[in-house]
Amino acid sequence: MSIAPGGSLYIRNVNQARKSVRKGGYTGTACLGSSHLRLERFSARQIQTVSQTSTLSWASLESLVTGNRSALELSRKTLDTRSRTNLLVARDLSGTNRSRSQAAAVAVEEPSDNGYFTIPLAKSENKSNEGNNSLARDRIPMGLDDSQMLNIFVQRKWLNGGDLVWTQDRIGYHRCTTDVFLPSKTFRVESYSKHKTVASRRARHHIVHSLKEAGVWQELLLKAKLPAAKQEKPADENEPSNSRRITGPDIRGDLYFALSDAREALESAHLKVAQEVPFHQRRPIRTTSLPTKIRRPPLTNELRAQSENRLRFSRKMARDSNDPQFLRMTRDRKRLPVSSQPYAQSVVDLIEKNAYSIVVAETGSGKSTQIPQLLLDTAIDNSVGADCQVLCVQPRRIAAKSLASRVAAERLEQVGESVGYILRDDYVRPSPGGNITFCTSGILLKILRDGLGFLGMYSHIILDEVHVRDAALDLVLMLIKTRIEELKSTGARVPKVTVMSATVDVNLFSSYFSNKAPDGTLVPAPHVTIPGRTFEVKKHYLEHVLEDITHYLTPEALSGLIQVADTKLFLKDHFKAFGDPGEDATEERVLPPVSSLDGRTVPSGLISAAVLSVLSSTQTGSVLVFVPGMQHIFDVEKHITKFGRNLGLDFDDKHRLRIVKLHAQLPEEQLELRRDMPRGCRRVIIATEIAEASLTIPDVRYVVDSGKVNQTGFTGLTATESLAPCWVSQNAALQRAGRAGRVQVGDYYFLGLQKRFDSLPTSRATEIRRMDIQQLCLQVKRSTPGIPGTISELLDGLLEPPEKSEVDAAVAALKDLKALDENEELTDLGHILDDLNIHPAYAKMAVLGVIFNCLDPMVIFAALKKNMDFFVRVTDPALQLKVRKSRQAFGDGTDNPRYEYLEAFRAVREVEHKKGPRAAARFAYDRFINYGHFKSALRDTERIIQALCFIRITSEKNLKEKTANGRLGSDSMNTNSGSLSLLKALLTHCLSPNLAVKSFGQSTFRSKHKPIIKLRLSRTHAEALKKKQIMTIYNYLWSVPATPSVMKERFNVRPLTTALFGARLEQTAKDELIVNDWALLKPRTEMDTGQTLEEIIQLHKVFNEALETIYVTMSRRKPQSIKSQIILSKFREQLVQSMMTIIETDADKLRHTLPAEWKDEGIFLEDLEDEELGNDNEDSDVYSSADSSMDRDDI
Repeated sequence: MSIAPGGSLYIRNVNQARKSVRKGGYTGTACLGSSHLRLERFSARQIQTVSQTSTLSWASLESLVTGNRSALELSRKTLDTRSRTNLLVARDLSGTNRSRSQAAAVAVEEPSDNGYFTIPLAKSENKSNEGNNSLARDRIPMGLDDSQMLNIFVQRKWLNGGDLVWTQDRIGYHRCTTDVFLPSKTFRVESYSKHKTVASRRARHHIVHSLKEAGVWQELLLKAKLPAAKQEKPADENEPSNSRRITGPDIRGDLYFALSDAREALESAHLKVAQEVPFHQRRPIRTTSLPTKIRRPPLTNELRAQSENRLRFSRKMARDSNDPQFLRMTRDRKRLPVSSQPYAQSVVDLIEKNAYSIVVAETGSGKSTQIPQLLLDTAIDNSVGADCQVLCVQPRRIAAKSLASRVAAERLEQVGESVGYILRDDYVRPSPGGNITFCTSGILLKILRDGLGFLGMYSHIILDEVHVRDAALDLVLMLIKTRIEELKSTGARVPKVTVMSATVDVNLFSSYFSNKAPDGTLVPAPHVTIPGRTFEVKKHYLEHVLEDITHYLTPEALSGLIQVADTKLFLKDHFKAFGDPGEDATEERVLPPVSSLDGRTVPSGLISAAVLSVLSSTQTGSVLVFVPGMQHIFDVEKHITKFGRNLGLDFDDKHRLRIVKLHAQLPEEQLELRRDMPRGCRRVIIATEIAEASLTIPDVRYVVDSGKVNQTGFTGLTATESLAPCWVSQNAALQRAGRAGRVQVGDYYFLGLQKRFDSLPTSRATEIRRMDIQQLCLQVKRSTPGIPGTISELLDGLLEPPEKSEVDAAVAALKDLKALDENEELTDLGHILDDLNIHPAYAKMAVLGVIFNCLDPMVIFAALKKNMDFFVRVTDPALQLKVRKSRQAFGDGTDNPRYEYLEAFRAVREVEHKKGPRAAARFAYDRFINYGHFKSALRDTERIIQALCFIRITSEKNLKEKTANGRLGSDSMNTNSGSLSLLKALLTHCLSPNLAVKSFGQSTFRSKHKPIIKLRLSRTHAEALKKKQIMTIYNYLWSVPATPSVMKERFNVRPLTTALFGARLEQTAKDELIVNDWALLKPRTEMDTGQTLEEIIQLHKVFNEALETIYVTMSRRKPQSIKSQIILSKFREQLVQSMMTIIETDADKLRHTLPAEWKDEGIFLEDLEDEELGNDNEDSDVYSSADSSMDRDDI
């Protein structure tokens, strides 16, 4: 507070730390204790001058004030816990509307009747200053808060009050009671708290509030000739609010004091860390988590000779083998086009003579298995086999592993001899010196980011199936060019790079990869074209497929498969768009685009009917079925199992028929591909696009292609994701057809008219233009140190760069996460998030779980990510009700889908941990939990824990410890795991851009850039909902064509949580808070509005600064001093305790005092009775129960 000599200052509880001093002609008192002073915006010399003195004299403070032209506030701060004394802390409160005044150390008298210490300012013995002190005594300084003004009003006897009466109950709580006497009214004020000082502060706060309500406060301000503070206009419930404004938060007295105390405590702890903890340079964070066992030392001469002998002996054993199966495999290899002359020698010459080369080899030519062996065998024949290390990169994990097994078998070896593979969590390393290693593009990306040493281990790098064009491959292509140039400059061995595919765009890749000619000019990379196998694949289109279906299927099967809604809709729209025009057609038909309406419909019945028709009309050969997604896999399996019995197809007889499901989240099914089958057994392999490339299944003779693929999309500006089935490209269709003619004549059934097939686009849009590129931006920045330019400029080096608007949106999101600074440089947190190798927002969840001691739930949230349908989707209304009840049982009435997923995950994990996978699968099935998604998320939690251990941000022992129920982390890492309010706050901090607001009187949620969805409720409930205001955080927006965007996995948050844990917070001129530059909060408080807003904004600032300090300590070398480690530990504990106190106070039991229109939990579809949803037909606009794409968390 600002005071002048001769005036009086009220301060509480000086703890009897008094000492009289004389200095400079002034008499004063200073509090003993810590010699540490917190001074903002003062010079280092001035801070040192005051902090080193044991007494605060008038002269020292006067010089401090005069030199900075600022006002000072004297407030208490407990810093020295050993002597338990208080220190008067000088805090700068200078501002444009605040006048400069002086402060002095003063003598402390006994407490007055009002419970406060009266501190008179001693006059100087110099009589020349008496006049100035007299004037200062009569002048009321500007910029005082309400509590300070109340002190002055009482001192000047403008108010009369009774004594403070204290009582204490049995449990130790204090009640403070006092009376205030006005000329026309007398009222009593009571306050209640566990701490006496807090109760006293609350009593004064209630006095001010009562005076304002009675209109007396304004009269006192006029008497003092001071302007009244702006008074907030009560919200009119009948007045429509702005679509982005929320009335709240409601700051009660105890919450205000909690905010103030938290800010002061964090400031003090933060300053102590800055002064006493020496930070060393950032530790060198390893940029790859590849197993250390696959890192090879350089070959010695002795080891090179041993490797040459081993390779030659292995080839001799293969030539001399008489094994019938191996001889048959050898004969098949020789018939492959790549192994025949002249292609074999031309491919080897092309690769060896050029730094970059392109091989266009049609499906079935043997490029994936034979070209790596050609390179190794040629090197062995030239006695340099030990120096030939071939790295073959595949787009799919299943392809990399299966190719390694196949190539090893063709060399009469086991995987781990001269052939190996490296996957993210699985690897078998080959023998050193002369080998072939298969890996995914993600592994090669880690190798390239690891530096030049690891890349220089390989003599050849083969990028196979580049037509897939995932984001990792595009980044790999860019980094390969950069690293190759760096290797050339060092004079080290440079690997030969080869790009392969059956449908590669030669012009695009040859212009991107250029070789340097002898004269120094750049020429496009050369290419060679190799034909495929000669086995004929006959194509059948929809018109012929329907004829076979009607001929071979029974009327019951036709009714159950063809006469269903989705199939009828597909056939109607498809023939309307691509069928022959009628005789009365007068104009030429215009073909619709790939994303036409019939492309979004997946006729599972038609697909199943086509499979049953093939099985009924043929006797031998397996069937490969391509469908868009996992749900379609299960639908087709259900249909063919049900209707196959009437056609004599018994899938229960495993000696005749088997069903295999191929999906990335069903790894156990992949083992079925390599198992031996009984003679005469046929398989129906239902797969997604993962079976398109680099996968040969010898018994497949028939391919049934739905012609559809699930294509994801992402709009960075609105953070909207989409997933919709669409037609495949012609390149993809040719790849699928090629699966049937690998080893025998085959048939390809395309479930679309020939005109549809001919109009398919040549290729599919690259993934990098259809995805959230936040993680890619971090990877690019981390992988190109020292290269100048913005992230957008760095991404221009990609083969096909993403749109600049998408890059800008991703960079803005990373800045909100504090992963990038304003100059687009990686922060300490950015290094940590990149090391975790998942989406930055979910990686930050795991980091905050470590900091706030809620490791288990936050790591689970990070592993669940998005697009995780943790509960199965059903279309039957009765089953939908059961699924909803199961979710509610796990949610425990919280109406929070993320919490439901969390508890369901924990329940299944506990069963698996105690009883095994089989019991867990049964437990999940009975409760409609997707067990495949659970296993995928469980593996991700283990990877995240391994990554956290790898980057050493905390004790590895605490991270890896597990309890009897499988919980992650030690007890100390999970002390706050049960606080749902804290989990919501931390998720808000990570997903802050995903904020949506529904204001009073509105029926539509609004995000920063767009309205999201109009709730589909009955008219009665829609009107009731308009009277509520809701702030919600969604995990992601989901958009399906022809439907509005919906919020997935949303949870409601309180306004104060949104403000404190949001990315940005500012104050407007209308005493409002603006969150993330768009959402407006109109706080209601019993305190001074401006001061309350200032406390919230300052705490938001201090909270983020404290987190940044913790991130620095995580990414730097650990302090050598034990004292420093203790200070950092206490600092983190103070941060957690301060924010927990505010969260719990805001969500206190006093919630019944909040305004009626504010409901923290909002309204959800489960709150409505089924009868109301079903019977209010005229007034309702409810999603149909048959629409399986909508979940209860979608509204």
